[in-house]
Amino acid sequence: MSGKVIARLGESLKPALRKPLGKLYADGHPIAESTREHAILVSVGDIITYRLLCEGVVPKLSIVDGMSCRKAVSSEVLNGTRHPSFRMVEVWNPSGTLTEELVLAVRDALISPHRTRIFINGEEDLAVLPVVMLAPRTTGVLYGQPNEGYVVLRVNSSTQNRVGTILSSMDKVNPEDSIWRMLYGD
Repeated sequence: MSGKVIARLGESLKPALRKPLGKLYADGHPIAESTREHAILVSVGDIITYRLLCEGVVPKLSIVDGMSCRKAVSSEVLNGTRHPSFRMVEVWNPSGTLTEELVLAVRDALISPHRTRIFINGEEDLAVLPVVMLAPRTTGVLYGQPNEGYVVLRVNSSTQNRVGTILSSMDKVNPEDSIWRMLYGD
């Protein structure tokens, strides 16, 4: 796999990414209740993954980075993001970027028969974007919304169009790279 950066987040996109892409639930809301209608679940973030596993819900894919709100999570939370059924993968993805390595790891995890935990050296905040573009429709994607709670979004044409617009607006290193055709389903 290649650790090459394929896109960078521009300052103009940050406000759009601060808005929830799905339904926002308050911190105290039981996560298991908000996931029942999804056959496939993906969690992005240490706290949301930890909470899911504590409630007995094991996602198909979890993506963590050992951080929450730019601070290291406790060893209890970090260890709590592991599960015996997870295949463990480690990738590199710097803050404010997407790397080819992350996108390919997400793709491979989604098509694998095994549940997968991707640990990112760097930052997982943008990992929701390739997940939405590559996950089967009706997948439930959960991620934390800082100081508010967590978001559950359903992968469908509407969310893929919205995320596709965000990806199109990012600063691409090589817009002709085949990774973009894969993300857009071409």
